Amino acid sequence: MLKIKIISFVILFVLITLPFCYSQQTKVKKTVLIICGLSPTQPAYRLILSGIRQKLTEQFGDQYSLHTEYLETENYPKDNYPKEKFDIYNEKYREIKLDLLICVGRNAIGTMQKYAEDYLLDLPTVSIDFDFSNYGIKSDLRLNKQTAVIGIKFNFNNSLTTALSLFPKTTTVYFVGGTTPFDKFLMALAKEASKKINNEKETIFVTDASMDKILHQVQSLPAGSLIFVPSFNTDLKMVTYHNPEAIRLISTNASAPVFAYSDMGLGDGEVGGYIISFERTGLLSGEYAVKILNGASPNSFSAAEKDYYDYVFDWRQLKRWNLVNSDLIPAGSTIMYENISFIDRYKWVGGLVLLLILLQTLLIANLIRLIRKQKLMTQKIIETESKYRNFLHEDRSLRLGQLTASLSHELNQPLTAILSTAQ
Repeated sequence: MLKIKIISFVILFVLITLPFCYSQQTKVKKTVLIICGLSPTQPAYRLILSGIRQKLTEQFGDQYSLHTEYLETENYPKDNYPKEKFDIYNEKYREIKLDLLICVGRNAIGTMQKYAEDYLLDLPTVSIDFDFSNYGIKSDLRLNKQTAVIGIKFNFNNSLTTALSLFPKTTTVYFVGGTTPFDKFLMALAKEASKKINNEKETIFVTDASMDKILHQVQSLPAGSLIFVPSFNTDLKMVTYHNPEAIRLISTNASAPVFAYSDMGLGDGEVGGYIISFERTGLLSGEYAVKILNGASPNSFSAAEKDYYDYVFDWRQLKRWNLVNSDLIPAGSTIMYENISFIDRYKWVGGLVLLLILLQTLLIANLIRLIRKQKLMTQKIIETESKYRNFLHEDRSLRLGQLTASLSHELNQPLTAILSTAQ
């Protein structure tokens, strides 16, 4: 009988644990390959890749594998990427079962289409790149028919309008740019957008200059100046800076507020405004990747300007230019790097505490006054009662004396008569 019970218990345990073990074995890790068109030093890559990792981790935990490669196409002549270098990637991932491909940045899609093997070209893809179609420039951002596209379109008009609305007294706008082909291309787009600026405002373009010369120039700008940095990756001396470092140097030395097209200078001296948020772009890319890995069609997604543009401002720069809590800041804007002192942060709480302490002090003072008044009243009552008792005592003594005198008189007369009769 005992043997049958043990066997039954073992069978029941196996039946209960088998589905769990099976599910663990069948839970396959997702494998994602990210191909970045430029070098890993690009500041935007950090925010985009961070957003992708965040969304993948939230959905799959540690049940995914992420591979990242950088083509560094900026180091080679245009349309002349070395095939032998890309063959390394073809061979490296040929035996790995990839579930998703993510192409990030300029030249990634074009290089993939030219050199990638079919197993890479047939993967579901998320493509993240600039889309210049609104400027009449053809932008092919699709790797294949299974590509979810996040085409980032520049809106320099809104960015400039927002900057000028914050500083309505601006008379001169300085556009400062670097010397790389991409720097010059974005400067050309900024020039086009500047034509829509009020004719009363002067526009000056600072290009093909060394950083030292630029810093010297921005140190003594006249009042009513505003600086806009479309893109700055290298200066005339071919020194590499990238946007964050260039904006930090310009903002530190400039006597005017500094604006840019994206959040790549936010926190380094850029005021902010209506800018491209690469942080939001990374999170959006991660959301697309998760949905595709869970079975959604890549063609079911469509990114709009509101998905990657945002009103974002650096609180420290707003404070520098006396714009904190200004009505000129668009409603719903995101304020970053807020650095409020302990006193400023809790001044209302402190004021309330001081008010409560004051009220409590007044209450205590009033209670002390009432207690003293009560003591005086009690003392007067005690004194009155004492006087009353003394009065009663004296009255009784007086009455007793009168009674004694009366009794003495009444007794003396008969006694005297008796004594006279006896004699």
